[in-house]
Amino acid sequence: MKRLICTVHSGLLMLVCVPATQAAGAYDKNNLHYDDAFAFLELLNQKRASMGLGALTMDQDLLEGALIRAYEQTTYFGHTRPDGSKYSTAAPGKAHAECVHWWSPAEQSTPRNTLKEFLNSPPHKAILLDGQYRAAGVGAYEYGGRKYWAVLLSMNRASTLAAVSQPKRSATVGGFQDVYETDYFAQPVLWAVKNKITNGTTASTFSPNQACTRGQIVTFLWRAVGSPKPNTTNNPFRDVKSGSFYYNAVLWAHENGITSGTSARAFSPDQSCTRAEVATFLWRALGCRIDMEKVHSFQDIPKGAYYETAVLWLKDFGIISGTSATRFSPTKTCTRAEFVTMLYRLDAKHLPWFASKGDAV
Repeated sequence: MKRLICTVHSGLLMLVCVPATQAAGAYDKNNLHYDDAFAFLELLNQKRASMGLGALTMDQDLLEGALIRAYEQTTYFGHTRPDGSKYSTAAPGKAHAECVHWWSPAEQSTPRNTLKEFLNSPPHKAILLDGQYRAAGVGAYEYGGRKYWAVLLSMNRASTLAAVSQPKRSATVGGFQDVYETDYFAQPVLWAVKNKITNGTTASTFSPNQACTRGQIVTFLWRAVGSPKPNTTNNPFRDVKSGSFYYNAVLWAHENGITSGTSARAFSPDQSCTRAEVATFLWRALGCRIDMEKVHSFQDIPKGAYYETAVLWLKDFGIISGTSATRFSPTKTCTRAEFVTMLYRLDAKHLPWFASKGDAV
């Protein structure tokens, strides 16, 4: 679920304020996504450059104001502040326009996805790609399973350049600089590393928002059930070479009916894995169970889709959730954080059941 609105001082765009659907907690710096703010502005400047527009500079005053405005969206979504004053008072004399947005679940609200949503909205696109603006402040604040965004823009040049450094957040875990103890995937990452399901992408990074490939997904699942040796050496896939890290995992998955490949002769191990594919792999690994509710609210799952039953079962048993109350986003790429979280939930509920079945699944 997502929502976004914008306003400018001229009043040409309608000002809309709506109460938030949840009560806000106290302002907590651990919930700030300072790094996302700079990543968002970098992506926006790339888009502006492609159109011959000047880059926006991150102004320290606008940045601090935007971070506060992102937090304030948790209380009152719109361009009026909780005390009734205008949004511009968050950065007096500097803020000439504002765009705000929230997205649930928070893990889907990456800088790239958020910019895409803004640019798909004509009023927001008009503001963000307006050449009269020279400086900006971007804020991202996570609360209650949502991520709230605020972008403040100024026609003045930045007078106080923002330092590209992150304020103190909660402690990192597992030696990974990009996994914080307050992240929803923190415990799943520790579990995955401890059980040798996956390591980091480097010694100090896990890359939670990086897309998972089909080869990685099958390998992580195979490791989660104990890395069973395939019963056959027959490999139908020309693109799965002996010696590759996913070789035994793919053979095991194929002989157990978990995957049939993208064609009779191809598995496409380096292709990004969609949420629909992930759901199907997990469901098949658990024996194609059908003991679930048949009613769902996902409007983007066609009746009879190959992944329909898989998604319903996994949702019913708390393994997977939608990207909103009415959308599953089956074609969206599954990230490393999302998949280790699914496996973590499975481990507690169903992987012991699966492991006891061995190769009979």
